[in-house]
Amino acid sequence: MKRTVATMLCALGLCGLLAGCGSPAPQATPDETPKAEEPKAEQADTTPSLPEDSVLVFFGDDEGVAKLVADMNAGRVPKSCTALYDQMGALPSVTISDEVGVREMYELVSNIRVLGESGMSMTDSYHFVFFELQDGTAVGFRFEGAGNLVRPGTSYYVQGDAAIWEKVRALQSGTTDKN
Repeated sequence: MKRTVATMLCALGLCGLLAGCGSPAPQATPDETPKAEEPKAEQADTTPSLPEDSVLVFFGDDEGVAKLVADMNAGRVPKSCTALYDQMGALPSVTISDEVGVREMYELVSNIRVLGESGMSMTDSYHFVFFELQDGTAVGFRFEGAGNLVRPGTSYYVQGDAAIWEKVRALQSGTTDKN
């Protein structure tokens, strides 16, 4: 009897192995998540494509910035984006309200990188980019000249803001870059 049970168990195991060779990989049950699909801790509050030194990550502890990032991660695109490239008060602010344009502005902002505190202050040039979230919250960034982001209490050297100012200047002049 023991020999029969052992033979049957061996035969069932061998059948299982052979059957497994031709069948697709087992699917995860609802209770288990494959290791490769588990979210990383740093991806919980930011999109995976955000650079670590992005203004959206660097100032991620700001309630408004955190809400902007969370909304974008959830697919809630802001209602609009208003921006100004200031040339001694000569140019108007522009507002973008189409989803594609707002997403583009968000992408351009996400590529602005914080290099460190600057301690600089220029008073002749005030640029800004603000998003109006779906709940009406305004979230944005102010700059004193290109390359100098201003936050309450200090200013920061930034890199990568030239692309957004190029886009804003094109919108201000009534042309858009279709590239």
